Amino acid sequence: MASEGRRPERVARLFESLLIMKFPIILDANGDVDLFSSVSKAESSVEYIDVNNYVYVGYDAEGRLLRIYSVGYRVFFELAEDEPHHAADLAFALRRFLLALGTPSDHVNALTLEGLVELAFKIKGT
Repeated sequence: MASEGRRPERVARLFESLLIMKFPIILDANGDVDLFSSVSKAESSVEYIDVNNYVYVGYDAEGRLLRIYSVGYRVFFELAEDEPHHAADLAFALRRFLLALGTPSDHVNALTLEGLVELAFKIKGT
């Protein structure tokens, strides 16, 4: 079967994603941000219907875009890119999130991406 031939490629791609991916995983749902210390935590926390409705934009901690998809009721994450081409988008999402929580703007605006991820994880990470 043709689908069986693609299965090893998918497994290899998922394994490669895990080697490159930097944690936590960050999900932005129109300004509501969630952070997860592992792929399994993220996959078990996200509902397949939300994935199918494109509710989330996912990133690794360095700003690599994640591909989020479902097979049946199961949700999966893998890297959509090898380089962190979306670091600015991630920083914007984290700043927006932290400011909405009332974090002082001078503090938020002074943080690097690494600092934004660290602060957001302290507030809402699992």
